[in-house]
Amino acid sequence: MVTILTIVIGVVCIFYIITVFVTKNNGNLKYSKNDSVSEISYDTILASDITRKNGDYYVLVYKNSDQYLTLFKSYISKYVALDKHSDVYYVDILDALNQKYYGENNSFDVNNLVFNDTTLLHMNDGNILDIYDNDEVIESYLKSLITNS
Repeated sequence: MVTILTIVIGVVCIFYIITVFVTKNNGNLKYSKNDSVSEISYDTILASDITRKNGDYYVLVYKNSDQYLTLFKSYISKYVALDKHSDVYYVDILDALNQKYYGENNSFDVNNLVFNDTTLLHMNDGNILDIYDNDEVIESYLKSLITNS
């Protein structure tokens, strides 16, 4: 009986020593949680949701490679800071979930939307009111939103 107890204690001690040696923490194993913050974006939508919003709103469909994108987002930030403004949503057309809406030629049929480049849509209850599909035109319109509001 004593020999079995001695063997069990010896085996436990050997496992403990090996564990301490391998982890090099001298037995001070601590759980550390990685403090990462998840962020939900309520203004980024999928291309399939462009026509599913109510009220008056804008959708900037963009490609990250567009050299004007930072400027457009700056204008939009100024616009949404105004007291009276419509909602603005963003669609990254090169996102994998939006692949079916990216193509060679633009199509603005609400049942078959296809975008080739950065486009600003003025929408109301899922219907397209205005289309701005040229960088200079988008810039000019966004400027007018800020100055005329």
